[in-house]
Amino acid sequence: MISETLAGEVPSTTARIGRAQAADLIRGLVAKYTKHRASGLTVPTPTLALYDPALLGAPALPGAAGARLVWRSEVTSATDIGLRRLVLVDAQNGKTALHLDMRPTGGDLTVHT
Repeated sequence: MISETLAGEVPSTTARIGRAQAADLIRGLVAKYTKHRASGLTVPTPTLALYDPALLGAPALPGAAGARLVWRSEVTSATDIGLRRLVLVDAQNGKTALHLDMRPTGGDLTVHT
C-alpha cells in the first residue's frame, strides 16, 4: 500500500522568506536556468504549501529530510508559450526545493493564430 501522507514531525508553518522575496527568487532561478529575461517571465503570486520529496520518491536535500514549508509558483512567459516551470522554494532558507519543466511531451507544439 502506498501512503501519501507526511511522516515524522510537522514542519514549521511560519515562513522566514516573504512572498515577494520568494517571487524574486523564483523569477531569478527560472531566468538563469532557461536563459530568458527575468522581466519577460510571469510569476503568479507564490502560495505556501508543504512539500515532502519522499512522497515523489525523490531524495531529500542534505540537512532537509522530511516535509518542509515551501513557496510554490508556476512560471510562464508571454514570449515563449512553451515555457512552463513549477518551482518550490524553501520558505525557511530560500533554497530551491523543486524545479520542474511542466511542458507536455510526446509531440510537436503548433500554434495557429
